[in-house]
Amino acid sequence: MFTIEIERNAIEYYLYHLENEKGLKGFTNNFTHDGLKGLVAFDMFCTDNPEFMLELCCTYLDHTSGIEAEFPQMPEVA
Repeated sequence: MFTIEIERNAIEYYLYHLENEKGLKGFTNNFTHDGLKGLVAFDMFCTDNPEFMLELCCTYLDHTSGIEAEFPQMPEVA
């Protein structure tokens, strides 16, 4: 549905938002998923949760178009 470039930009935009606007410094470096850590782990998390990725890309496109939108809530991971 979205290009890899849009997905990558959405991920980077969201992580910037968390670390610089929400005050969650170190979120990217400390994120773990499926035995991975950091940006690669978050990228895999998004790949493994397509509903989250879809909402993340839509929110990113809204923001870059000047439309106010809330970022999606991260799903709970077992």
